[in-house]
Amino acid sequence: MKHVFIISLCLVFFQISGLNADPYFMCFLNDKNPNNGFSVYFPEEGRASHLLYKGKTEYIPLKFIKTKESKGRAYTDVYYEYFNGSHNGTYEFEFDGYWVYVYYTRKKDGKKFTYTIDHELSNYEGNPYRNTACF
Repeated sequence: MKHVFIISLCLVFFQISGLNADPYFMCFLNDKNPNNGFSVYFPEEGRASHLLYKGKTEYIPLKFIKTKESKGRAYTDVYYEYFNGSHNGTYEFEFDGYWVYVYYTRKKDGKKFTYTIDHELSNYEGNPYRNTACF
């Protein structure tokens, strides 16, 4: 009986582990200039770690700060951008069902930028998200 219990626990653990998504990328385009965009790397489900702007080769590290509750089922994750060791800005990822919006505030001048997920770019080989950078 003890062995059956241990085997059952192992099976449950492996099933729960299987629910965690593999690392993935989401693709975002600037709302005012669709030629400006970036890829966001999620090494684990729900937390971004790095961002890569279109045309650039250096990833920008993100540091998770907090989750804010938003309207309805939406929520917002707040990250600080660190580039060359300095806190240069704040990204707010608003998750609202199928849609994800990113609001970036540049620290030096307070200028704000808005981005929206591009589902066509994010989808890859029938999967909802990519396993490689978007650009």
